[in-house]
Order: sequence, then structure tokens, then C-alpha cells
Amino acid sequence: MRNNWGMYFVKAMKGKKENITATCKDLYEKAMMAYKKSDYQKAIEFFGKVILADPGYRHVYPKSDTYEPMRWNGDPLSWLVTSFDFIYSKDKTEAAMAAVKYVEKHLKPSWKLYERLAWITKYDWQDRDSIVMSSEQKMVQYLLDKASELRPFDPKYEELRSLVQQLVKPITYIYLIPLQLQESPESFSYFGGDPYFEAGEQWPVCHWCKQQMEFVCQIDNREGFHDYPDGADLFTFFCCKNENCEHEFSIPSTEGNFRVNIYQNPAPEKAVTLVKPKNTKVAPCRIKMERGSTLPDQNDIYFATSVPMQDEEFNWAERAILEKIYKLSAALSDENEAELMPYHYLEMEIVGNHHYDTYLGGHTHWDNCMDKTPYSKERIRMQQLIQFYEGSTFQANISFYEQMSLFVNQMDLKEVRAVFDHT
Repeated sequence: MRNNWGMYFVKAMKGKKENITATCKDLYEKAMMAYKKSDYQKAIEFFGKVILADPGYRHVYPKSDTYEPMRWNGDPLSWLVTSFDFIYSKDKTEAAMAAVKYVEKHLKPSWKLYERLAWITKYDWQDRDSIVMSSEQKMVQYLLDKASELRPFDPKYEELRSLVQQLVKPITYIYLIPLQLQESPESFSYFGGDPYFEAGEQWPVCHWCKQQMEFVCQIDNREGFHDYPDGADLFTFFCCKNENCEHEFSIPSTEGNFRVNIYQNPAPEKAVTLVKPKNTKVAPCRIKMERGSTLPDQNDIYFATSVPMQDEEFNWAERAILEKIYKLSAALSDENEAELMPYHYLEMEIVGNHHYDTYLGGHTHWDNCMDKTPYSKERIRMQQLIQFYEGSTFQANISFYEQMSLFVNQMDLKEVRAVFDHT
């Protein structure tokens, strides 16, 4: 069967791009129709044809005539795997084995195909409404292990993997758990409530409206798993949330409407309590911390490799590695595919999907391609203290549009920047 597919689609790929697009679109819609009718055997047949026809392992959206980068809901490989899941609904391991055997037998073996097989099993599958949402962890883990075992060896890809692993940075995920009335946080890290102050300090006031700022959170970096600047053992974050202030802390950020206090060797015996403002908006929450890791965002790689070397703004130690990563990834990518898609596959495999979370330390994920890590007055890349993501801070009744990060100058902890990132 595979030979028939190959002859037909090799011929199609030699024609115009529009013909390939139309072919993939037609097969994709047939596959989805079969899937919706619960005819999973037929769905597998058509999804397989789409993957074989599409040389870049991309997909076509239904009712669309244009190629788009791979997205979750439309990836034919994702739907192919979940079709096996429904056929073998009582035995997830058997379903996973059948899916992998199908890939081996009918689809062209390549590191890219198996990387994508690993990618779809490692994505944030518990919170998605497609691929492997109905699968148990047993199936997910089997597919991931098997995909890694079957991946063909490619010297360039292994060189890329080696370079990427050098840039991994640890992070600490933080998850908010609302505090009950009269309940106190169990640690020095929390949202809302009473912040840490030491003798001689006053409650921060907005430079513009002269009103007391809102206390957002307090983080004891010593409790986490991430790297942080020397002397930044604990920090507290305040911002202006006065709706009548022309410079309320929002997009774009300005000086004077937020404050980050940083402390070295904080201790309960040093703490003093100040009267906090009335009608505070941030709901008290305790924090659960988990270990994680990050890699540089694709935007940081683009910025690092797209400017002259003499530009001191981008002349940092990681630049040589980032340039090699860009070149290798571009060499491994298919025609009409984003140059950093192979890097993205590795990013998902090595560190998983960390982008849309609130976390401490590590690399920043940028939603907006115009944003980048800020630089200090000494022209040194600043270090991220925390990245806030709105989807993971709603328990505290606080959000910063889509995303916001706080950065600190490692040489001077009094220099702190806030960068909003939004699409």
C-alpha cells in the first residue's frame, strides 16, 4: 500500500505547490470525516496519506488553502495516534504499540517523524481536547520511550542536541493555592497578605498618583530549584493598581509604578509589620513549588543571530552556541518550514512545554516576537526573577494582560525592569 501512496504523491509534489495543498486538504477532510463517524480504521488510512504526502510534515487547516506551521488540533500525526487510542481503548499499551508499528511500516523513517511522535506525547496533553487526552499515562510513556528508541541516527541532529543541552537552565514552577480565612502561609513565599519589611522601610507609593501600591507577592528564592543572583534571597513585588492613575501598572510599563524590594539573609526576627492599604485586590494564596527547566526562546535566538557581531548588545557568551544552533536547525528543516522547528522539537523533548506557566528564574518565553531580554546599564543581559502568566495567577485575582516578567541587574540589585509581553 505504501508504494502506491509514494508513487502518487511524489508525482504530485513535482507539480505546483497548490496541487500539493489541495491534495492534503482533501485527504485531511476525508480523514476528519471518518474520525467524526468513529470509523477509525479509515481515519488512520487517510491521516497516513496526509503525512506521507506532506514532505515537511506540516498540515493544512480544514477549509484553508494555505500551509501553516504545525498546530496542535490539526496535526495529522496527532489524530493518527489518537485513532489507535480509540480502537484499542481498553489497552493503552497495545494502542501505543500499534501506532508505532504503523509508523514504522507505512511512513518514511526519519528523526523528524520520531521527534514529532515524541513531541505529541510530551505536550501539555492533560489540558488539551485532542491527541492523547483520552490516553492514560501508560500509553503516553510507552510512545515517548519507543519514539526515542526508534529514532534514526543523524550526525547533525545529534550535534544540535548536544549544543541545545548546554543551554538548559533550571526553573521553579509556582502554583497558587487559595488560603482559607485566618489561614497563614506555611513558608516565606506567597501571594497577597502581609509582605516582608525590615526596620526603617515604608510601604511603596506610586510615583505618579501618590497612592500606596498593591502588594502582589513575596518569593523566597532559597525555597526554589532555580539559579538566582547573589544577595537576592528574597524579593517582594508591589505595583500600582489604581484605576484612576494615568500610569497604572499595565502595558507599556513605566518607571515609578512598581517596586521590587530585594533582601539578603531575611529572617523572621528582622521582619516588621506595616499597615497595608485598605481594599486590597490580591487574594492571599500559598505557593506550591515544582522543579522544571527551560531553554532559550526562539525569539532570543533570532535576535542573537540577526545583528552584527560588533553590536555589544548581543555580544554575550551564549551567542556562539546560539549561532551554531540556528545554522544546524536551519540545515535540518524542510523547505518552507521555519528554520527553528527542529530546535523546537528538541525543546519540547528536553524541557517540555513550560511556556504558559508562572515560574522563577530560567529563560523567558516571549509571546510577542518584538520583545527580548532587557540589558542593564552595564550592557549585560539581565536575569529573570519571575515570569507571570495570566492563566496561572487567577487564583490570586491578579493578572498582567497576557504575560509579564521581572528582570534584575546581577551587578546592581536595585536595577529592576518589568517587561510586558503580549500578542
